[in-house]
Amino acid sequence: MLAIEVIFLTGRFVAATHHDRNFPEWPPHPARLFSALVATWADADQPNPSERKALEWLESQISPSIYASDATPRSQTTHYVPVNDARIFSQSSYDNRAHRIEELLAQIEDAHAQGGSARRIKSLETRVKKQRNVSQIVASVGNTPVKSAVDILPPGWISTHDHIRTGHARNYPSVTPDEPRVAYIWDGDLSNDTTHALDGLCGRVTRLGHSSSLVSMRIVKDPPTPNHVPGSGTDVLRSVRAGQLLALEREYAKHQGSRPRTLPFTSVRYRKVEPTCAEAPTPKADTAGEWLVLSFMPRFRRFPSTRAVQIATALRGAVLSYATDPIPEGLSGHQPQGAPSTHPHVAFLPLPWVGHQNSDGRLMGAAIAMPESLNSEARRALFRAVGRWEAAQDDLVLTLGRSGVLKMERIVGTTTLITLRHGLWS
Repeated sequence: MLAIEVIFLTGRFVAATHHDRNFPEWPPHPARLFSALVATWADADQPNPSERKALEWLESQISPSIYASDATPRSQTTHYVPVNDARIFSQSSYDNRAHRIEELLAQIEDAHAQGGSARRIKSLETRVKKQRNVSQIVASVGNTPVKSAVDILPPGWISTHDHIRTGHARNYPSVTPDEPRVAYIWDGDLSNDTTHALDGLCGRVTRLGHSSSLVSMRIVKDPPTPNHVPGSGTDVLRSVRAGQLLALEREYAKHQGSRPRTLPFTSVRYRKVEPTCAEAPTPKADTAGEWLVLSFMPRFRRFPSTRAVQIATALRGAVLSYATDPIPEGLSGHQPQGAPSTHPHVAFLPLPWVGHQNSDGRLMGAAIAMPESLNSEARRALFRAVGRWEAAQDDLVLTLGRSGVLKMERIVGTTTLITLRHGLWS
């Protein structure tokens, strides 16, 4: 068995469906994953022959089962970006060609879903291939008709001056998955060399889909139970088959990374299945909860970030000293017997000055973070402790031993210091 896990580092996946650029793709299709691996392999200064052999093994396997949580589509905004294609062609010609391709791809999917004949599917694929050949509608470099160039500009972008701002409308559909990971599971047997080669490729992949869709990939031994299975079903996903690597190389020879291109694929029907037994919940990030923010007084903003642990320890000690026994586990971070808590609990976060070219890492304040799942008992205990601390002192003071004292105040509302804002860190 081979299982590849993909973690979406930004918490979202940015990619459009192949037949409609206005809708996001979810889950990421196997062909997209394979192409990311191939691109990573080809980007090496000297592509590794053993990695190519591993990719050829992967393309010859039956389409993988997939684990993917539900995902929420994100609202879209149209962006206007400079055209970086090496050649410019009429927008109307492009739109008509793209519309015909979308219709043909939809017919191919319907044919697969309804068990259409191989002859009809082959005929449709041939028609798609002809539509993808845009060489006849691309103007020659240096001889682009003015109308063709102006056609691609959005309304109102033609200047009355001596220049024209060139831009093209683009949408970036994306989804936010409930769980920011996807797993692909193949049943085939593979050698240790193949596993090692594929794991090395996975470790170098930085994105899946759009360049803003950053990922971390690795091979895992215990993947989650898949909930998207190839076979009879209504969902049609793009997958790969033997010869996919050669097909990608042929396509690249045509577009060279600059001309319009499409991804070679084979359509595979998938069905979504529900788990047959209850599984242990997967740990999820729990850091987006409420913060109490403490700003250091200006003359005390001199501690470097290397003192973060000391200050966090002192801050925790000060808060707990004003808490009433018994201190809830969610506030102390320890079980009644003294063992570390296994649940999310209050965290103490020194906040350095970051995010600006002149930032120097000095600690500007601290946050007391309450996880989303923190229970009301621990939350009330924290508020009471901070309230008693404020009532006992005019300024909140931390004692740091030989380093002296540190004075601060609790921020109410929005602070002018960006580095103390929750949004910068979350």
